[in-house]
Amino acid sequence: MSYRQALNYCATRGGLPTIRQLALALNSREVFDEKPRIPGENVRRISLRNEPSFYYIEGGSYVRPSDEQLLGWFWSSSLSVFGSQIGYVFHGLNSQLIVADRSTVYGSVRCLEY
Repeated sequence: MSYRQALNYCATRGGLPTIRQLALALNSREVFDEKPRIPGENVRRISLRNEPSFYYIEGGSYVRPSDEQLLGWFWSSSLSVFGSQIGYVFHGLNSQLIVADRSTVYGSVRCLEY
């Protein structure tokens, strides 16, 4: 579904989570307020337009969920600093956080009521 469809779907289900909320729910050990000093890890600063930035380690200690529905791309309500048409998605297969045009169609959505 597109970002707009995900937003509408989650409107009566607690809302669409932020990218930080998704990352915490699906990969909580890799989300930090301050840059961690972990040698050899790919620490990335996630800069957001509509909420505080945070640091994230992609992959890291991520354990892929056994539920097939949790392996897709999930829209978040977070906006990229690159513009209001660019939003963040979480990839349940490998825990990547990427930016995507909000008209892009992804097959998964996770609302705040999880």
